[in-house]
Amino acid sequence: MFYPPLHSLLSRALLLCLPALLGVLPLGAGTSGNTAGTSPAGTAQPGPRSSSGSSLAGSDEPATVAPSQGTGKLPEFPSELYNKLSDATRPQWRQLYRPTVTRCLNGRPQAAMALGAVVADLFLAAQARDSQQVRNLLQDEETIEKTLGIAESMGGFRTEVLGAAEQSDWSRLGIGIEKLSSGQRRYFRSQKDGPLAELAYIGQWLRTFQTCHAVVLARGLEDHQLAIGSPQIIAEMNRRLLLLSKPETETNRCLRLLHKRLAGLAKLWPADGSASSVSNPAARLRRSGEILGDAVGQLIQEEDTPVPGAMVAPKP
Repeated sequence: MFYPPLHSLLSRALLLCLPALLGVLPLGAGTSGNTAGTSPAGTAQPGPRSSSGSSLAGSDEPATVAPSQGTGKLPEFPSELYNKLSDATRPQWRQLYRPTVTRCLNGRPQAAMALGAVVADLFLAAQARDSQQVRNLLQDEETIEKTLGIAESMGGFRTEVLGAAEQSDWSRLGIGIEKLSSGQRRYFRSQKDGPLAELAYIGQWLRTFQTCHAVVLARGLEDHQLAIGSPQIIAEMNRRLLLLSKPETETNRCLRLLHKRLAGLAKLWPADGSASSVSNPAARLRRSGEILGDAVGQLIQEEDTPVPGAMVAPKP
């Protein structure tokens, strides 16, 4: 009988055991977030780009597309969509600012969405290269974090963002905002508050889409995908919400409204390639802008009667 050499057997054993010895490491670490700036008049200038164009740096939870919708990564942060808008036009970023509402009277779910929305606004301020607006938003962020009991743990991240803004280090600023956002979600999960992490994700994209819609509508851009990035992001928002709440049994007013708004967006921008509920592209864009205006107004801004229609960016 033939017996393989001992060194051959050891080599094979090592190859079989190597994956278990190394473990499985998350692959979310990528390149820095994309930020673009403005001239003194507030118009966009090309911002620093990462080598891959990805905004997934520091992400502890890279979004994935459901199997029925294909495979691939989704953008984790608003900077990727904002940069695409900068490539297509010259947005007046500072005219898209909004007053932040830091009093969250409808409980922790609303506070988590407001937290994510302020992250989107921080990326917006980074696009505008507006250090003072970054300072203002960090104060708002800290106030909401106190409501959620995470302010002390997030202090280091806020300090890093503030330092980059004060030094006008725009590349480091984008990375710092990404770290802050990812750090908030990781902390929620570590404290068994995973649903708050999902709601922060949803709030971030609701505010981002509202901003992008305003630019696309005001500039009359033909590429309407610039308003949402991808229908898959809407599908991912719905997926995350359905994991923590069912529309037929939900009793929280904030979450009931969120189910309604996301369902409306999904019908307008179906991720499975089916027909939209509104066939005319211009009408679809206007309608989704109205839904986003309602969602941000009612769920984040606490407006009982939000202003009809989308926020509109002034034309150049």
